[in-house]
Amino acid sequence: MVPHLDEFSAKISTIKLDSATRPCYKICDHLTKTYYSSKENELKKALKTTQIEALETCRFDWLVASQKIAVKAFTINTLYLFELQKDWIHPELKHLITTKIIHESKSTKA
Repeated sequence: MVPHLDEFSAKISTIKLDSATRPCYKICDHLTKTYYSSKENELKKALKTTQIEALETCRFDWLVASQKIAVKAFTINTLYLFELQKDWIHPELKHLITTKIIHESKSTKA
């Protein structure tokens, strides 16, 4: 995946179909967990700040958009990991959850 990080991070925001969003989310999830792993790995050295920001922005867009609840729930979990390094994520995430996401459906509340 490392050789394709530039293209993936540049084009992920263009994905709109539900059937394509879920696999892309899974890729983002694996990238995030690998990046924040306690073990040294190739991704930690290769992932640039601009790529991380593109992934963060895309995840916030998924939260605001009308995505399925599974994508939103997993997106919140991975944004939590980014929150550990960036102070601005927690207030934004909290605001979205309390004002928008919590009111969408019963499954969202659960």
